[in-house]
Amino acid sequence: MSENTTETQTESNNPPVQDSNRNNLANKSMDDFEGSGPLCYVIRPKYDRAQAVLKSGSRAEGVFKSINPWKKKEVAARLVQRRLVPFWSIGCKSSIHYDRVASHTITISDPDVIEVIVVGLDQNRLKYPINRQSKDRIITLNTIERCKTERDILKLFDAYDAPVSPSLVGKALGMVTPENDDRLADCLRHPLVQVLNFGEFFHRKTINGHPIFSDLIEGENIEIVLPNKDAVRVVSKVIEEVQIPLKKQPRKVHESRLEIYNFELYYRPIFVFEFQQEDSESLKYEEFDALTGRWSSIPNKEIRQPDIPWDKVLRFSLEAITEIAITLGPPGAQIPAIILKTGMKYLND
Repeated sequence: MSENTTETQTESNNPPVQDSNRNNLANKSMDDFEGSGPLCYVIRPKYDRAQAVLKSGSRAEGVFKSINPWKKKEVAARLVQRRLVPFWSIGCKSSIHYDRVASHTITISDPDVIEVIVVGLDQNRLKYPINRQSKDRIITLNTIERCKTERDILKLFDAYDAPVSPSLVGKALGMVTPENDDRLADCLRHPLVQVLNFGEFFHRKTINGHPIFSDLIEGENIEIVLPNKDAVRVVSKVIEEVQIPLKKQPRKVHESRLEIYNFELYYRPIFVFEFQQEDSESLKYEEFDALTGRWSSIPNKEIRQPDIPWDKVLRFSLEAITEIAITLGPPGAQIPAIILKTGMKYLND
């Protein structure tokens, strides 16, 4: 979403002014950002353990294709893992309040007009003589336009590298498309619980001192998947799209702001089932979405976790965002005042 408003003044004889603040950091204390991480939420499952196991029984009948339909073999289903998989929600807003020089042409249609006086907002009067003999009866006004622009973008990023078949390896995964964007948005309709301590969440696999799942069985395998896109990468993507390109070098920038108002990490629950055919060593694996009840085939139960620690994946700082704004901004542009309206401090233990 973008908004533009323009206010026009007549031009004075002052030369254009260029701001040279590009190499200065925005006026914000690093202490406000150092060690900040996203707000983190776990989405409560719609289907609990018992319901998922019941669904796996009916699913087992169609997992293996039978050559002879009259000799179907029994298929055993086993829950091998409960998994929390991530996606990001990033919202950024940018705004620029600036002056630009523009020329406006006015055609004088009345043949008897010999002079036009333009009165500016400051009551300055500019006289323009009109030549009756000229075919082009026009006057050109050089003005200063005071402009306000705004752009707002909120995006969801799937940050889970699900196991894929060999034919899909190397293809783009986890990218935002209309299909999975809507799917992720639907996840946010379910009840949430906030994670207040990342260390506890990732190491002890508990949320605020309580088990992640109320129906958890002792010794059950739980995997919390780290995002395959770190915080700086996803925020950079949105900042790149929210930047407002100016067609011309502004005469003066009065204010430039970059507001990160949504910086959140969500975890959605899935079940991983193993299916084994009777009198066979053949195994097949499928994921059962605990929110939608959908099944998806996977080649194995292994997942790819990032090689860097969770605190590095989630870390967010003013320095990083300022560097992004400099890199992605146009040459000579003023560094925006960076505002972070969301996020939390790290609570390591």
